[in-house]
Amino acid sequence: MIKLHRDVNRIMKKLSDKGFQCYAVGGCVRDCLRGEKPVDWDLATDARLDDLKSIFPEAQVLSEKLSVVRIDRTEDEDDEESIIADIATFRKDGQYKDGRRPATVEFVDDIETDLARRDFTINAMADNPTGRFVDPFGGREDMDKRLIRIVGDPMERLAENPIRIMRAIRLAAYTDYDIDGKTYSAMVANAQRMELCSTASIRDEFEKIIAAPYAGKGLKMLAAADLMQYIIGDLAQGLSRRQKRMFDELFENIDKTKRILQRRLCLFYMCIDDKKGKRAAERLQYDEDTQDKIEMAIDLNPKVYFIRNTVELKGFLAKYGPDVYEFVDNFSKADRIVHGYDEMKIVARKHYMDMIVVSGEPVYVEDLAVNAKDLLDGGICKDEETADRILLMLTDVVHRKPSKNNKEELMFRAKRFSRNKFSAATRKVKWMR
Repeated sequence: MIKLHRDVNRIMKKLSDKGFQCYAVGGCVRDCLRGEKPVDWDLATDARLDDLKSIFPEAQVLSEKLSVVRIDRTEDEDDEESIIADIATFRKDGQYKDGRRPATVEFVDDIETDLARRDFTINAMADNPTGRFVDPFGGREDMDKRLIRIVGDPMERLAENPIRIMRAIRLAAYTDYDIDGKTYSAMVANAQRMELCSTASIRDEFEKIIAAPYAGKGLKMLAAADLMQYIIGDLAQGLSRRQKRMFDELFENIDKTKRILQRRLCLFYMCIDDKKGKRAAERLQYDEDTQDKIEMAIDLNPKVYFIRNTVELKGFLAKYGPDVYEFVDNFSKADRIVHGYDEMKIVARKHYMDMIVVSGEPVYVEDLAVNAKDLLDGGICKDEETADRILLMLTDVVHRKPSKNNKEELMFRAKRFSRNKFSAATRKVKWMR
């Protein structure tokens, strides 16, 4: 019997007091057996939806059709023991006609039938406070063997819902288990049916794979099973020798990096050249912030890599801001771990940053002795857009000569920049004498 969370025990007791069965099922049981403390708990019961709403009036109804409610105990962020519990009625799935979901479901009264619809044996175990541990498909034995095996006939189960192919790989990346031979053969045989899976489902599974403790293993399995085409599209068929080498290095070393999803996604798409990498990322329709971070890493990592002194670092900070620099700087450290780049570039940048902080010299537009209002009131600029552009030029002046950061000098420079476009355009050029 697994150790149940106190709130899970309370939920089960409420159902038991009303005469219903209730079991912890799926991943939470597996994780408890692995010595982990799950936050998300899946509970299965013979109580129907009306019963669940009556017993747990505070619960959120997640699905009327599937009779699933959620009890969220995570409101208190300071409570490390808080959980989310999803309670679902025992059910049997009908036929899968679209390769995504069963056309019909039938509610049943026994846990064994409910477990039979689940994907893998290590996810098809159930337990409850009475001490009855239910494991009809040998999930505990497969855990001892460190094996991922599908419930039922592999060809049939993967054909009916091909996203299970990626779920098997996600489980391997999470547990470091191997995939059963028959299950793996069925995965390869059904790989083309991944076309039936939604972009959202593929993205969700890929994100979980790449953020997993054994992401390198998962990525290798994706490539070996010819699934990369569903991640990066046609580019998977025409990777250059350099791109293949970059991916090989990523697969070998990604587990050495911190499990930060956006950073790891950036590492993945950086293995593809510039515009193609951005286009590949667009395929999975990430949220706007994630897509921006990927494009930021692709565009700005080379700029950060070639910073040679405090003036150039100040210029980057002034143009892109400290938050962007911090993100790209941290990304570059992960990039070095994966691809073995020279650490001296990172050490040097830290030294430059320390010098900037200690000196207290002006870096940002806000540090200038003049502002946009000064330029507009002085008749130097006619609009705020022009003023902002000239202010950024003035930061370059004070980056090189901090003593020039006074209103008289900067107003003089601003007038010259506004009148002489050539002077503004070539302000960083060192002419040969």
